[in-house]
Amino acid sequence: MSRGVTLDARQRRALLDRYRKVHDPEIRFRLHLLLLLDDGHTRFTVATLLICSSRTIDRWVKRLHVEGVESLSGHKPGRPFASPPSGSPSTWTGSNP
Repeated sequence: MSRGVTLDARQRRALLDRYRKVHDPEIRFRLHLLLLLDDGHTRFTVATLLICSSRTIDRWVKRLHVEGVESLSGHKPGRPFASPPSGSPSTWTGSNP
């Protein structure tokens, strides 16, 4: 992905405020990644510093561009967790055969 991150003053302030207030490490990671890119660090440098892949960086940069700053919190990748129906027998017995 070739598009970089250039935040205006309002967006940057919103990201910094959220970064300082939120306790969820996943959300802090996303915000940190975008703030580093906005500071002018290369994707390679950010990937190295945060120990993540270029695909992860691309995903969050694209999401910022498409959906905006508000889209960066609360999204869990993958299928949602589904608990087994109540009353169903468990397949895990806790013992090894």
